[in-house]
Amino acid sequence: MHIRAKSLLGIFIKSWACDILWSYALTYSLYLALYAFKRKIAISAILSICIVTVFELLQLFGKVKGTFDILDIIFQIAAVLLAARVIKRREKI
Repeated sequence: MHIRAKSLLGIFIKSWACDILWSYALTYSLYLALYAFKRKIAISAILSICIVTVFELLQLFGKVKGTFDILDIIFQIAAVLLAARVIKRREKI
């Protein structure tokens, strides 16, 4: 299936929305899995940033199928930081 993105929103959704969603979900999942650790928000954020960066680098070197894009890394790190912020705010409630 080919998706044509003519608007800025369409391009954003086609290019980065899935990366943002899986980065957010990865961070939240790691946070839940690390329930026994004291600094689980920081650990899950650091691990997520490392994982998303490694996956993009694997694409750059042709080890996994995909297209390397520096904006992917930027948006994924932003999603990780957003997830950490949301988790931190929820813990205060």
